[in-house]
Amino acid sequence: MTSIKESIINFIVDYYKKTQFYPSYDEIAEGVNRTKSTVHVHMNKLVEEGIIIRKYDYSSQYRLINMDFICKQEVKN
Repeated sequence: MTSIKESIINFIVDYYKKTQFYPSYDEIAEGVNRTKSTVHVHMNKLVEEGIIIRKYDYSSQYRLINMDFICKQEVKN
């Protein structure tokens, strides 16, 4: 997995732990210091890899479905 995708996942997990909500693409972009379009490209790849799922085919609403990433984050802390 690329470092940008790992950064995105880490940001999503941290954000969710703090707020119990998933961040918007704008918030992710700001949090990982990338453009929104770059985040969008990598989010599509994460969908293809089965790490996140979108609520609708063309929606920016999503959720993490691979809880291994959350578990890894908790072990690191």
